[in-house]
Amino acid sequence: MVAKISDRQKMLLCLIGAGGTIEQKNEPIFGSVKLMKQAFLIKNELGNNKFPYNFVPYDYGPCSFEVYEDLSFFIREGLVNENKKNNFSTYSVASSYEELVKKMINNLEPEVREVILKIKKQFNKLSYYALIYYVYQKYPQFTKASRFRL
Repeated sequence: MVAKISDRQKMLLCLIGAGGTIEQKNEPIFGSVKLMKQAFLIKNELGNNKFPYNFVPYDYGPCSFEVYEDLSFFIREGLVNENKKNNFSTYSVASSYEELVKKMINNLEPEVREVILKIKKQFNKLSYYALIYYVYQKYPQFTKASRFRL
């Protein structure tokens, strides 16, 4: 199953399995919007060639339907746990894949690894609204289709 994962998917899986400010590894991401915004910030630091997800303005700012597709694939294949509570999901790498994802993180190109770890550490701790506010302020061109207004 892991052999079926593309390089692009590996980077997203590494984001989900990376540590943050609370956990050394596999710090959960609270909500798909937070996952999406972190992926968007990685894309903007690395560029299209190194993080090839396409983002468009959507309901809550920048959105990549490819991120949602890959996340659904990870959940379906048992690589990522989705814990639902009150219509809200938390995402983390399944415990049986934590060591594999740790190796994937270590095998990333140094610049890619550095940016993924930095974004996760810096932005995973922010509240949902603080993260959206940051992205909306920095990238207003991605808010034109948004339902959420600052």
